[in-house]
Amino acid sequence: MSPTITHAKEEKAKSLVFAGVNFNIYKVRIQAKLRSKGLWKVVSGEDTRDDADDEDDSDSKEDKAFDILVNSLDDDNLAYVSHVSTSKEVWDMLVTRYEARTYADVSHVIHELHTKVYSPGSSMQKHVTDLRGLQHKLLLMGSRVDDEMLGRILLTSVKEVFPTTVEILRSREPSPTLSQITNRLLSKEDEVKNGAPMKRKAETEQLLYTGKPDKPRPFKKQAVKDKCHYCHKIGHHAFECRYKKRDLAKGVQQKCMPVEDDDQINVLQHDEEEGFILATTDDIPRSDLEGVWILDSACTADVTGNKTLFTKLARTQMSALQLADNSTVQSMHMGLLSIQVDADHRLDRPKAKFVPNLKKNLLSFRLLLRDGFQVAKWDLDVAIMILDTFVLKFTHHRGLYVLQPYEEHINSCLVRQSTPKL
Repeated sequence: MSPTITHAKEEKAKSLVFAGVNFNIYKVRIQAKLRSKGLWKVVSGEDTRDDADDEDDSDSKEDKAFDILVNSLDDDNLAYVSHVSTSKEVWDMLVTRYEARTYADVSHVIHELHTKVYSPGSSMQKHVTDLRGLQHKLLLMGSRVDDEMLGRILLTSVKEVFPTTVEILRSREPSPTLSQITNRLLSKEDEVKNGAPMKRKAETEQLLYTGKPDKPRPFKKQAVKDKCHYCHKIGHHAFECRYKKRDLAKGVQQKCMPVEDDDQINVLQHDEEEGFILATTDDIPRSDLEGVWILDSACTADVTGNKTLFTKLARTQMSALQLADNSTVQSMHMGLLSIQVDADHRLDRPKAKFVPNLKKNLLSFRLLLRDGFQVAKWDLDVAIMILDTFVLKFTHHRGLYVLQPYEEHINSCLVRQSTPKL
């Protein structure tokens, strides 16, 4: 055998030594190596000594799997598993030790991605590149954020600096791609740096009236100082409000747009892979979504239309809740409700709002983050949030992330919990 081939094999063996970082990458490599030798089922526990026809062959596979695993660890991890004697025990200890740490790292990166804000005057290209870097980092950690979701995050991160541009892009149908959003924001950045585009000078042969420089133009429209009753902005009347015209063109009829202090229960557009359902008050047939709680990424209040879920319910000042279809509903009651997550844990929501006829139960994602919960896992199958030993598991169902309450507790509550009196 040539020295070159020997050297290549030695380098490949060194690359499989796990030193405590990038556990997901190590997991893929070691599984591939074990599968190629027909040993992975022994490590995972699918093949046991009792099930094997030939006990000697089973012992031989176990010895080979144990040898590959322990020799792929550095000294620190080898000392950590030195007291166990089977390959399955070694693997289970490694997963227990590093999976929770990986979830914590993913939670930190997801939080950084969603809270990143564009600073006025900084480079827009660098801002987009930073978001792309976080997206790629999450992909390497096993959590996928597609370009459509990244486009929404990008618009949210720049809405304080370019509110009008963001509103226009969000109102387009179909929704713009990430590339289109990026190009428009880069153009907007250039416009701001270069100043407003200069208007072409008027030519006398093109205009009916140009006027003299020292005299005001006749019939000049006077600036309106009144406040628009529809969009609440100063400078025009409701009958000429562009927001009202836009809503009427879409078939949306409402007295006015909600003010910024109103509670928002806007919900992300639903797509085939991920997103959240639109909360409505329309009459819909009973479905398998009744009784579950939907994780809502844009909701600023926990909301339900089921009065029987409340332990305490009190009348409060009327507040407007804006739905994602631009309609509004009114809430005059707020109280305490509890969701039994499992046999040992109960999720208390002390300021949940009651909205009659609302067909969905919505849990606010941002309120859970404010209460100390962290995202431990986020993919197309499940979303997991943790707080110490408290685990909330939202399973993927028809494009939603839903929390199924503990069934035994539900049955007992139906017997002993009465509807709170208003």
